[in-house]
Amino acid sequence: MKITLPVVMIGLLTVSFSRTAKADSIWSNGLALSISTNCNSSPDMCNGPAGNTGWTVYDNFNITSATTISGFSYDSFFLVGSAADYLSTNWSIWATDPIGSLGSLPPLASGNAVATLSPDSFATAFTVSGLNLDLTTPGTYWFGYDNVLNSGDSAETLAILSDDATDLPGYEQASNDGSIMFNQSGNTVFSINGTLDANSDPPTPEPSTWALAGLGLGYFIRRAVRSQVRASGR
Repeated sequence: MKITLPVVMIGLLTVSFSRTAKADSIWSNGLALSISTNCNSSPDMCNGPAGNTGWTVYDNFNITSATTISGFSYDSFFLVGSAADYLSTNWSIWATDPIGSLGSLPPLASGNAVATLSPDSFATAFTVSGLNLDLTTPGTYWFGYDNVLNSGDSAETLAILSDDATDLPGYEQASNDGSIMFNQSGNTVFSINGTLDANSDPPTPEPSTWALAGLGLGYFIRRAVRSQVRASGR
């Protein structure tokens, strides 16, 4: 006996799936491995050039689809002072290598924000949220960060190296006056948080959706079988 299932069953499966955007970590540069020798703080307590206001560390990250950045986190080590000396974070996002762009191309976005500090391995994690920055083009970007610290305590922080040696090129450091720049090997510990474009990847059904679809499928199969049996018995 041949049983023909209603076409509406397929419609049930297709319209039941929904996807909501979820803010999450869209890039992680690995876990803390060791303390670098590179300052990432202001004012300059690291013997920089006269008049320099501090040091910024830059590192690259990649996105595979349009993204809205909602925040970031990074690690630093207090070489002098403590978390009590932290005031704020100078941050920037660049579309091109900032070492090659300083003084010529501006960052896509920059600002100053107060991070939430928490212990992270042998260092301190700095987390900033509440941003709303749209990056519409997939590709490589650069993230810059600089801790603004209490000058009265001569506080200074160092960037933390990550265990990820695969992401190239390495990180960079530059004096805030742009007169000294270094290309470094390795990567620093940071992550970028945000939301991927809801249309950039196929929807993933929730388990409850699969269960509902299964119930509906079973109903239509039983109904089709009964209809066919009644029709054949006439």
